[in-house]
Amino acid sequence: MPLSVQHRIADPQSVTTSLLVVPIMAGSPPVIPAALGSDLLATIGAATAAGDCTGARDEAVLLYSDGAAKRVLLLGLGDKATATGLRRAAMQAGKRARTIGVAE
Repeated sequence: MPLSVQHRIADPQSVTTSLLVVPIMAGSPPVIPAALGSDLLATIGAATAAGDCTGARDEAVLLYSDGAAKRVLLLGLGDKATATGLRRAAMQAGKRARTIGVAE
């Protein structure tokens, strides 16, 4: 089954999807986009507080949510966001989506 990938600018809380990919910058604590909303930020915050997500380059953490995005994949970009790092993260997201059976 082919994988369908969409890129759009939208409020992350309003996007209904099987997999929402969130790039995370390394830091202490990791830099997390505030637009994700309080519920998702709390879930991600728990993962970062436990040390499961640091934002390190090539790190991937899959979380499950009761929100519009059923799965949330946190991808570490490392200390700097570069074009190469974003391409690596996109490739990693596609591979993980295929592995877990996401088709949309």
